[in-house]
Amino acid sequence: MISLIVIVVATACTAPAEPIPGISDAELEKYVAEQRKAYWEGLGLPDDTPPLDVRPIEYVDEGDWGFVQNECLDGMREGAMSEEIDARLAFVAPEDQEAARENLRWFICEGQYPLELDDIDMMSSAQLTALYEHYQKFTVPCLAAKGYRMNAPPAIEDFSSAGWAIWSPVDSIVLTLDQQMTGIPGDVYTQLIEDCQAQPRVFFGEPWWVQ
Repeated sequence: MISLIVIVVATACTAPAEPIPGISDAELEKYVAEQRKAYWEGLGLPDDTPPLDVRPIEYVDEGDWGFVQNECLDGMREGAMSEEIDARLAFVAPEDQEAARENLRWFICEGQYPLELDDIDMMSSAQLTALYEHYQKFTVPCLAAKGYRMNAPPAIEDFSSAGWAIWSPVDSIVLTLDQQMTGIPGDVYTQLIEDCQAQPRVFFGEPWWVQ
């Protein structure tokens, strides 16, 4: 009976931690919608230009996405612009219309042939929060113990809502005057990443130098 208890306790102690939930399709769709809105606002069109509603025709995987975008753009450059697009150009000064037309082509093609959601490489808020905590509890003290100073990190709220790792302790090391010209030597940089677990495999997979 005693041995059975020991086995159960040992098994419980070595059970793998629950995986941190990745980003959901709903979160990705929200992100894409926000990016499309920001994309439209960043086109440089007059504020009173009516928004252009572009519906997806086909979701494209990462390997084919660039080819499909270029094919779409070439087709639009050779063909006539739709009346709907021409209506938007009426809001643009004549000298700016060609640049605006090309921007609209890009906006349309990216909306008609968006990247597959599975190919959008983003992390969930839960994953980013856990990564931030790992950096603060392990990577930052590790680098400090090696004599490095780091610039201040972003607020955890900004980091965890960004969709990807916008900050890394290794990349925020304050460089010496000599290092400002050349950066940290590559072999030292990769060793710091390994020693201080600055790219934990649970989030980033195997680093490129060991693949």
